[in-house]
Amino acid sequence: EAEQTDRLAKELAVPATDDGAKYNWVSKGSGPRVPATVRAIWDGKSFLQEAPEGETVGVVTDVTSFYPESGGQLFDSGKITTADGTVFVVSNVQKFGAYILHIGALGSGAVKVGGKVDLEVDYERRALCAANHTSTHLLNWALRKVLAGSTIDQRGSIVGPDKLRFDFSYGKPMRTEEIAEVQTLVRELIRAGCPVQRQEVALAAAKQVKSLRAVFGEVYPDPVRVVSVGPVPHTIDELLAAPEREDWMRLSVEFCGGTHMDNTAEADTFTIISEEGTAKGVRRLTAYTREAAKAAQDAATEFEKRVETASGLADMAALDQEISAMRMDVDGIVMDYVRKDAIKKRIDALKDRVLAAEKETVRLKTEAALKWVEGLALEPTPRHLVEVVDVDGDTKAVDAAMRALTARAPELPVLLLSRSAGGDRVSCLAVVPPARGADAREWVNAALEHCGGKGGGKADRAQGAAKEAAGFDKAVQGAR
Repeated sequence: EAEQTDRLAKELAVPATDDGAKYNWVSKGSGPRVPATVRAIWDGKSFLQEAPEGETVGVVTDVTSFYPESGGQLFDSGKITTADGTVFVVSNVQKFGAYILHIGALGSGAVKVGGKVDLEVDYERRALCAANHTSTHLLNWALRKVLAGSTIDQRGSIVGPDKLRFDFSYGKPMRTEEIAEVQTLVRELIRAGCPVQRQEVALAAAKQVKSLRAVFGEVYPDPVRVVSVGPVPHTIDELLAAPEREDWMRLSVEFCGGTHMDNTAEADTFTIISEEGTAKGVRRLTAYTREAAKAAQDAATEFEKRVETASGLADMAALDQEISAMRMDVDGIVMDYVRKDAIKKRIDALKDRVLAAEKETVRLKTEAALKWVEGLALEPTPRHLVEVVDVDGDTKAVDAAMRALTARAPELPVLLLSRSAGGDRVSCLAVVPPARGADAREWVNAALEHCGGKGGGKADRAQGAAKEAAGFDKAVQGAR
């Protein structure tokens, strides 16, 4: 990089790119075509006199309205056109030393060094970036307010047309309540329609402003561009005239060379979609503005309707199945983080309801099984006992019945079978006292082979299950 920029300056006598025009635009999504002259073309290896068709090259012009990637904000895109209609599509813009490099490709025609061109930024895309960039400043301010008492410093950010990402110093995950409060503060500033002030001022004077936020370790130019926004009417000159004024703490004041909205209302709305750790002591918030933010809110609304529908299910098996599906789906859907957390808690509450219902069902089935055992008449000297327990195939109830039976007749080999009302489950349990010399596993398998199932366990106690209840009667007869 240094070698190429040095050659541009000394050997090719190319003056530094004047990029002041990048601030001349309307943040609602429009701006001028800027006339310029091509000063250099770079193909990654050497400087050319003409851009080859179909190949990616970088074009340096004397002036530019394009914003190069800097300060966390992604580059502009757009096109460079010649008088004869030739179009060079700009897909990336980077700054190298004093020069702005427009990176892209030429479909057909010619772009030559010394040629006159027009620069056309995709201002609608930039407007999306600007909404996210200004909202990042609002987010930074809100974090300091909500997490008061902690040292909150910016550790980096990425601002693009689709989302904003903000890294900051904080030693633990944010609580959902804190995220909700931050989100509310940012939304309030957007609804308030606060003007966004931008001005280039002396670095030393700007550093005296009470509410100034700067990026840790960043080296700023002098003069520096100041961006301020908030609910207190002000100008940047007023900030500099009374830098210690307490009211300024209600403002977001930052050094920033990026492109911004003219008014916070242009962001429309704001939605945080994730909070995560990226390194020790560093947290990251990702958020949307405009249509993407609304879509994330709409996604939460739709999922809330799904949870509400699930909560009306009386069939606990169907509800449990839907709970499993919702748990799988919810994390894969981009939505409002705060509402997603509430949705997860509602799903957990539904699961508690299912577990409570299952617990009550087991209690009732166990109670029925024990009453059945109490009423069972045993022969004086039976060789063994095979019985059907009417507990809907519930293994816990069958086990309770077995314990009660073996307590009554500890020397008696017992095999119990039960099938579900739906015919999709068969439970089998056998107990054989060691003195009898038989194997409980063989007994269980002899019964369950008629239902396509099998068992396992030990010689004195074995259990098994099957899913084909059609052969249930044969299983009972086979066991006897």
